[in-house]
Amino acid sequence: MPQHRKRLTEWRRRAHEILDHGPLGGAPAKVVSSLLIFLVLVNIAAVVLESVPAELGRQVSAALRIPTIGIGAGPYCDAQIMVWQDMAGLTTGRLPRFVKRYADLRGALLDAAHRYVTEVASQHYPDPAHSYT
Repeated sequence: MPQHRKRLTEWRRRAHEILDHGPLGGAPAKVVSSLLIFLVLVNIAAVVLESVPAELGRQVSAALRIPTIGIGAGPYCDAQIMVWQDMAGLTTGRLPRFVKRYADLRGALLDAAHRYVTEVASQHYPDPAHSYT
């Protein structure tokens, strides 16, 4: 699945085409299901599903005996991953729909850097408590 944001739209469109052809039923879905069966037969340990509809994630997870790892593939995968910089609020700009921010570390880091620069410029840092005697 995609590793670059520029490709997300194309992959989403294809994932929806697969889903729209029934539960792993239509021509594109048969290609995907055949590929997944092949991967299982050659002893692949797990499959990562990225930016696919939740229903497709459910169908694939139910069909496979190996773990599915989701990154924007719905709650039915065996495990979930997320880019920690996105989750922590360090990434700017448009993010994929599945990203949930749990903190604003970017804001906290910018604030800390600003306070540090201000204290150094005003000679309030380092103070006696942060200096060797």
